[in-house]
Amino acid sequence: MTGALPFWREAGAGQAVVCLHSNASSSAQWRPLIERLAPACHVFAPDSYGAGKSPPWPGARPITLADEVALLAPVLARAGTPLALVGHSYGAAVALVAALADPGRVRAMALYEPTLFALVDADTAPPNDADGIRAAVAAAGRALDAGDTFAAAERFIDYWMDDGSWQRMAPARQAPIARRSPTCAPGRTRCSA
Repeated sequence: MTGALPFWREAGAGQAVVCLHSNASSSAQWRPLIERLAPACHVFAPDSYGAGKSPPWPGARPITLADEVALLAPVLARAGTPLALVGHSYGAAVALVAALADPGRVRAMALYEPTLFALVDADTAPPNDADGIRAAVAAAGRALDAGDTFAAAERFIDYWMDDGSWQRMAPARQAPIARRSPTCAPGRTRCSA
């Protein structure tokens, strides 16, 4: 526990809904959903460590999903009980860990593409279907070690979206993703959690 406080967006009134963003994103990912839900729900969308306006991960060890849940403690407390968790990708994995930590607080979950690669390894020892993300994370780490955040982001985006996706992306969209790329490297990663 670091005592760090996350940034979060909050809107509406009613039953609580907490939205957890994907890696290389921020709470801004949820703006359209917040607008849609706010007339009927009290919506929270926090930034994870190093995302948006939240502080960077202060630890020397790799960050864990439990660390992310600990950062969310003030948001979850403010949301109250019961609440719904909405998560995409890395955020869906964080939501699952949050629900397991306090299942009595969660009334519903909507998860899209939870990234729990350890479950793949637990089911089938490597080599397995998680090899692709391990290779992408290793390549991103080598690019970051060389100081090239754009190349690191390219490895990550091309893994998830298909080869060449990064090159087809508008430069204005590339820059913020490149700034977030250090969260997807070995020793700093949330991608392999």
